[in-house]
Amino acid sequence: VEEQLGIFLYTCVTGLSSQHVAERFKHLPETITRYFKCMLFFFASAPFYTSQVHFPTHQSPISAIITNNPCFQAFRDCVGAVDGTHICAFAPLEEHPHMCNQKGYISQNCLSFCDFDFFF
Repeated sequence: VEEQLGIFLYTCVTGLSSQHVAERFKHLPETITRYFKCMLFFFASAPFYTSQVHFPTHQSPISAIITNNPCFQAFRDCVGAVDGTHICAFAPLEEHPHMCNQKGYISQNCLSFCDFDFFF
């Protein structure tokens, strides 16, 4: 399982093809694809998602580090922050116009949300 997670993270960070990742980890490209899909489905599965992803509410406590910050007044009604990153993607040719980022590469925009205590 550790190797599958490593392959998944390495693929997400580098954006390399299955062929390149297969050479790095000394596996067949089909194995790399299977491991990647396995981890992707695991992270999207209900048991993992419901136990790790918690949406903040207006009753969620705010960290003292944030409330003591002089800039807090401008953001006092916020419950967290959203940030994203583009992960290189391989898509069918007909999908390219929809997945082309501002640098001209084919990518998937992955957004994440966390509260002020950095919990996702």
